[in-house]
Amino acid sequence: MKILVATDGSPGGREAVKFAARLLRSLRSGRAHLLVVGTCRRNSILGVSGAPFPLTALPEMEKAERRQAERILAAAKKIAGRGIRLESHFVAPRDLAPVAKVIAREAKRIGADLVVVGSRGYAALPGLLLGSVALKLLHGCPCPVAVVQPRKR
Repeated sequence: MKILVATDGSPGGREAVKFAARLLRSLRSGRAHLLVVGTCRRNSILGVSGAPFPLTALPEMEKAERRQAERILAAAKKIAGRGIRLESHFVAPRDLAPVAKVIAREAKRIGADLVVVGSRGYAALPGLLLGSVALKLLHGCPCPVAVVQPRKR
């Protein structure tokens, strides 16, 4: 089984990594592809972040984003632990595609059997207003999607 785990380092993203690792261990076969999607270019060009960034600062921002993604992927590998095959990817889309679309494309590209993502735990209305990546994946992914809730404290 090939599982694509998209994480952003959030509590829900960490739970998604744990879930996928447990699933692969129980199956005793398969591979996990850890994915972090870069949003720096999209956010700065489209002004999503709320702060207008000059395009001359974009290369430095992208380097910082890559370093952060590498930290997230390293932490995800530790969370997953030993005993499963892991690959990690950082994708910074040049076409300004939304995160859900990038995840769906990656799932198709690697031939994923399952995509696992975390949820931020928003209620239904705020999730709709904020544009849930998980919700968009449920409707646009070429394979089944598991949405993992962060643990309640």
